[in-house]
Amino acid sequence: MPSGRFVYEVDNERERHVVDLVGKTCSYRAWDLTRIPCKHDVAIISVNREKPEDCTHPCYYKDAYVKTYKTPIPLMPSQSEWMSSGQPKPVAPIIHKPPGRLPIKRKRDADEPRNPHKVSRVNKLVRCGRCQKEGHNARRCKANVTGETPWERR
Repeated sequence: MPSGRFVYEVDNERERHVVDLVGKTCSYRAWDLTRIPCKHDVAIISVNREKPEDCTHPCYYKDAYVKTYKTPIPLMPSQSEWMSSGQPKPVAPIIHKPPGRLPIKRKRDADEPRNPHKVSRVNKLVRCGRCQKEGHNARRCKANVTGETPWERR
């Protein structure tokens, strides 16, 4: 990295990045990989009163696009015109069934919406079938407790 007046440091509350305008590099690495200035580079370029378009790689310009597609790309021949390579045709892999019971439903992501047509029982109070009070069910109901078994009650 050349030491000079073209190396800048950009920081915000969470991260700090070093931008080199001469080498067109940034520690964020987006400019190095895509050759399109990232937000840190654009901030420094605008401080120097330059345009970000001047620091973008020429392959992204319109004239490069027009030059690339000036000659038509020949169509691919149909499958009947393909040359035979003499190799055997690919075979699908054998799929082994894993042991154990298969899952009934697929596992949903946490942010995936639930089924809007299914009623959820979350945050609903349980109501007893015998005394109709909330907070317990008929199995734990203390009303009319007798010594008879459920079979004798029928």
